[in-house]
Amino acid sequence: MNLTMYLKMRKLHVFTLLVSFFMVSCKPVIFKNSEPKHKEALLEFPDFLLGKYIETKDKRDTLTIAKNSFEYKLLNEVQILSANKLELKQYKDYFLINIKGKGYWNVISFTYKKNKIFVYFIVVEKGKEEESIDEIKEIIPVNEILSNTGILDAYLIDPTEKELQELFAKAIFREVIVFKKLK
Repeated sequence: MNLTMYLKMRKLHVFTLLVSFFMVSCKPVIFKNSEPKHKEALLEFPDFLLGKYIETKDKRDTLTIAKNSFEYKLLNEVQILSANKLELKQYKDYFLINIKGKGYWNVISFTYKKNKIFVYFIVVEKGKEEESIDEIKEIIPVNEILSNTGILDAYLIDPTEKELQELFAKAIFREVIVFKKLK
């Protein structure tokens, strides 16, 4: 898989614009499976999450969550929960949105606290790749995904339940955006 194809596929999915900022400056960490593996996908968002949210920093982006779908305004596209394509799972206080790619999953986590959604993503920053990957490698093996020309496209991980717990405990998922619920 090459980076161009990878980026095109990501454009079809939720939070693409959110993630694209990081894609320019870093390599993505992708997952072998929908996470957490030991949990069943939820068919609907919990009632307390339903509603419209606005991004707290610039107040330009909105997120609307319905029973079995959501819309990120920058994409102007409704995303519907669907088994083996777009799955929502819960792990402790976190919800994980799993977006199916070709042979991998993109995983975005979020929490809900005091009428706010905090979105987290594993970020490997340009210029700090070795440091970031070493931090992940302390928890779990990391495989490099190379393009046809041998250029690094992404990092692939396949955490056990315990390793996933450590990824959260050691704040490997970093906060990237916050949304506040509108009344």
